[in-house]
Amino acid sequence: MRNGFVRLRVKSGKPVVIRVRSYGFELGGLHKIRKIPAVVRTTSPGEDGQRRSTPALQRMGRASRPCDAAGMPGAGAGRRRGSRKVRGILFDVDDTLVDQSTSAQEALVAHVTEADLLGAFSNADEAVTIWREITEHHYARYLMGEVTLRAQRHARVRDFLTQAGVTGAQDMSDEDASAWYSAYASHKHSRYIAFADASPSIARLAAHYRLGIVSNSSLAHQREKLRAVGLLSFFRDAVVCARQHGAAKPASSIFHAGCALLGLRVGEVAHVGDSYLTDAVGARLAGLGAVWLNRRGRNLRDPAEGIRVIRSLYDLPAVLTD
Repeated sequence: MRNGFVRLRVKSGKPVVIRVRSYGFELGGLHKIRKIPAVVRTTSPGEDGQRRSTPALQRMGRASRPCDAAGMPGAGAGRRRGSRKVRGILFDVDDTLVDQSTSAQEALVAHVTEADLLGAFSNADEAVTIWREITEHHYARYLMGEVTLRAQRHARVRDFLTQAGVTGAQDMSDEDASAWYSAYASHKHSRYIAFADASPSIARLAAHYRLGIVSNSSLAHQREKLRAVGLLSFFRDAVVCARQHGAAKPASSIFHAGCALLGLRVGEVAHVGDSYLTDAVGARLAGLGAVWLNRRGRNLRDPAEGIRVIRSLYDLPAVLTD
């Protein structure tokens, strides 16, 4: 990894450059780059906040025994034509079911205003942009195992306050940085809202499919978020998160753990998420049906074979049955 970017070559043979963003790996663009060994490392946040690191492509190619299916495609293979009917669906949470980006932006503006720091920026949009860029930088370091979850939060606070012109911000104690972040997080949690298509779509799908969650966050945090927006009852205990599981998407093992919670084989499950690489490519490499929820209409010239693209959850039933 260099400057937040990682080179990766997928099954299609087309090289891609990915950027590690605040909620996982995002497609940075398709480029003509030379063949290089792709060693992308996913990391496992433990309960003590320390992270262990394993090559992501090595993990993607490793079947998870509890929900391994006979003849399951290996690493680099998509869901095969003629595979068994989809009986279960796994969903990402942030910016798939819950509008995480909007809540984070509104929370930042509210907190900065409350702290009398908004005047340090030309406008609220500038403050949001700076916070987002700082978040992307330090969360990338967390995902790559360079820092703990708590340490990246502290670093984000110190860097943001430095940008706001706060004297001695870089010398702020961990306790003060935690307090500042906690106040921001409180604003964010009170603003969680599900996308308009989430509840009606999930309610209809629940009548025909087993539903579950696969998230790169922590279990208590995501269960509370889903409860707050009225979606938790649809998933019950079928929620797997990276912190407790020990590996984050796009590692195959976390997708397989989700299949196991549904009591289904890999080929019987589809995964839906907003991140092209973390959710869609990760699910495809793990042997699941892969659906990319492209809410923002991002332009991708050539999605990998086997990945279905939708703009809304209302479009999901059609791609599961065609």
